[in-house]
Amino acid sequence: MRLIDAGLSDEGRPYLVMEYVEGLPVDEYCDRRGLGIRERLELFRVICDAVQHAHDHLIVHRDLKPSNILVTGDGVPRLLDFGIAKLLASTLSEDSIPPTRTALRRLTPGYAAPEQIQGGPITPACDVHALGVLLYELLTGRHPFIQPGLDLEEVQRAVCHKPVPRPSGVVVKPVWKVDEGGRMSVSAEELAKRRGTSPKGLRRAISGDLDAVVLKACRKEPEWRYPSAGLLGEEIGRFLAGKPVAARADAAVYRTSKFLKRHAWAAVSLAVAFVALALMTAVTLVQSREVALQRDQMREVQGFLLETFGAVGPDQAVGEVVTASQLLDARAASLEQAYAGRPVLKAQMTGVLAEAYLRLGLYERAESLARRAVALSGSELGEDHPAFASALALLGLILYERGDAGAAQPILEQAVRIHRSAGRNYRVDLSRSLNDLGLVLERLSRYAEAERVYREALTIRASLLGDQHQSTGITASNLAAVLYRQGSYDEAVSAASRALRALRSSLGPDHQRSVIAQNNLAVMKIAAGQIEGAVAELRDLLERQRRLQGERHPVTAQVMNTLAGTLNRAGRYQEAEVLARRALEILGRALGPQHTAVGISSRVLGEALEGQGRHREAMEQYHAALAIQRSALSAQHPELAYLITKLGTLYQELGQVEEAVEYLREAVARNEAVYGSSSQRTLEVRLRLAMALAAEGAFQEAESLLASSRGDIAGEESTALARLRSRVESLLRERRAAAR
Repeated sequence: MRLIDAGLSDEGRPYLVMEYVEGLPVDEYCDRRGLGIRERLELFRVICDAVQHAHDHLIVHRDLKPSNILVTGDGVPRLLDFGIAKLLASTLSEDSIPPTRTALRRLTPGYAAPEQIQGGPITPACDVHALGVLLYELLTGRHPFIQPGLDLEEVQRAVCHKPVPRPSGVVVKPVWKVDEGGRMSVSAEELAKRRGTSPKGLRRAISGDLDAVVLKACRKEPEWRYPSAGLLGEEIGRFLAGKPVAARADAAVYRTSKFLKRHAWAAVSLAVAFVALALMTAVTLVQSREVALQRDQMREVQGFLLETFGAVGPDQAVGEVVTASQLLDARAASLEQAYAGRPVLKAQMTGVLAEAYLRLGLYERAESLARRAVALSGSELGEDHPAFASALALLGLILYERGDAGAAQPILEQAVRIHRSAGRNYRVDLSRSLNDLGLVLERLSRYAEAERVYREALTIRASLLGDQHQSTGITASNLAAVLYRQGSYDEAVSAASRALRALRSSLGPDHQRSVIAQNNLAVMKIAAGQIEGAVAELRDLLERQRRLQGERHPVTAQVMNTLAGTLNRAGRYQEAEVLARRALEILGRALGPQHTAVGISSRVLGEALEGQGRHREAMEQYHAALAIQRSALSAQHPELAYLITKLGTLYQELGQVEEAVEYLREAVARNEAVYGSSSQRTLEVRLRLAMALAAEGAFQEAESLLASSRGDIAGEESTALARLRSRVESLLRERRAAAR
């Protein structure tokens, strides 16, 4: 739309004179022409491109809605009413842009982003939210927030706090619209007809990928939306081309972030999934597994149930999870009557419900139903039947998820025995039971046994499903993790590379499982000493995350952090500092200043500063990290042991002996608790304490530590440890001589 004139009114307010455009509002245009879903999406892509063009010229529209997007007779959309648009100063960051003054804060509440309503910064994310609402309307014929009878305050409250209903879930219901007489009802059939389909057909067309895209665009938090209108348009393009959409993978990460903000005790999970890095840090790798594989029997019935329950997933709010739980409870209560006289089917459906509860994290109910499925299948089919083994395997997996690996082990071992004896037709089931048994054995720290069962599962899956199958990739990833834990780093790199190839082939390179697999491969390359290879993987991963989820996404920041830690290992401290500072800023804003990931980021920044000789600045970062981790992590967490060792060692290097002794005493105790008294890591810290004590003049205690460390060593002493021991002995001789 062309600008004709601009200036200030007599009251001093800015005005714009635009060309006259003849056309219809975009929603009315689509309905009058009966455009189908694909045609509407193609038109929406053009709108996204137009909005992105404005953003590229530092203009945020701030009032995108159907009446401000007219479509001409030849099908070209034009953006109208830039009268309240905001010019973004290119020299300012998003957070430095002041909120609009109240007197000029014009907006349309049903299309405004929560931060607009609350007086927050105006950024391109506001327009992305409005585009999400527009897409919701174009697809469903309904508005996610506005309903007849709601006043302005109620609409604003809904925009800021009400969860966005899943689009595919509303299209089978009629909608109330306001007309001249007050209001009228428009049937679901009529709205679907305007889109060239039926209500059920419309639900099928929207369900899944388009649900995820709309919900991502409409998220309350601007950092969790698409980073730009252009990327939203590209996502629609991927859908139209039949390619995987990033929103489906991102949804799991979003739910994790929301969960962590509600449950501080789970904070470590997100950190260890993406920030496993740096020397002397215990790395916990992301474990991939399969919760719900297709069953050979009763596909139609089970598929219907799993589709129903699968809709209650990452983008649902807490209240909606409760609703899903109630739905499951109702289905469970009806099983006895619905499948009376059909005990085998009842057993299968009970297992399906158990899986659904498991997917919602309702472990107690899942376990109860899984035990019921075991009892039913055992009594009806016998305890040597493969279906009984599958029920056992599900129960074992649920127990594993509940943290009871000890109880899960014999159950999964029994499932493996039955599946193994069932013959070749059940080898896929055998591979699944073996994979889950491997998870349990790994949880129990029985790594050699876990490796053995993973290798068997991997052989079966590769031979039956192919080397590029998702399941093959999952087991290869698990094998890589257990090899890593045993110190077989080169083999771990090989298995992790195989996993990444399979997952990229089966799911696409942008799927979250593929992203995690690439992160794991980088971590293993670090351990194997392949630092440059790890840097290359992480650079590629970082660019992928920036493209898919944007610079300010917390997962992008986690990858930045991992790359920064790897660059520290390579001695490239200045580059590491830049990345670590950026990661720290993003994570602090997204997860809160006390999140464990923020603590790890502070520690990585400290290492970059220490590497440049900026010891005082490094000390500040280490102390900031320690303050966070003392309250966030368990007393025996390796990160705490590492941080306290870092501080003690740095104080020692700065000649602050009293502080060094204080921190190194604690470091010895923590390393012994985590790694054992005879580990090389513990012995190194003990020798450093002996050195600090010698410098302090506590010769007797220093000599005692030196002697005990010599007796406790397990295996051959490393060169570095031998060199440190020699330094301590020399210092003791010098100080004793000086004391005489």
